[in-house]
Amino acid sequence: MSKLTFMPIALSTSLFLGACSVSDSSDTGERLEQRGEDISGYGQDWEAGQKDYNQGKAVVEQSSKKFAEGEQDLARAQQDVADAQEKMRAARSESADGQKLVSAGSAKMQRAEASYASIRQGPPVTATPPE
Repeated sequence: MSKLTFMPIALSTSLFLGACSVSDSSDTGERLEQRGEDISGYGQDWEAGQKDYNQGKAVVEQSSKKFAEGEQDLARAQQDVADAQEKMRAARSESADGQKLVSAGSAKMQRAEASYASIRQGPPVTATPPE
């Protein structure tokens, strides 16, 4: 038997039996009626409390699920941030390597131009025929 049905029955039975033991019969009916109304009020209050309890429990469960989902979303977002930071670090490293290649290539080109210029200003490669 559920608490919902047991509580009002138990209260009404005990009050009914207590009311029956009173010797004054003129007030007995009124007292029984008043006690029945009181018991009914207690039962209604208990049912309202049970409804609030069940609703509260459902809200707590739903909130717990949302909280867990939020934690998972946050963990994924933090991993995404870490991954993005790693990509940025790798890109900086690659850029630095590229800058080194640009500098080395520029230096080689300058040396080649200087060597070419010195060759161009030197004596002709072929001898000029005597006249």
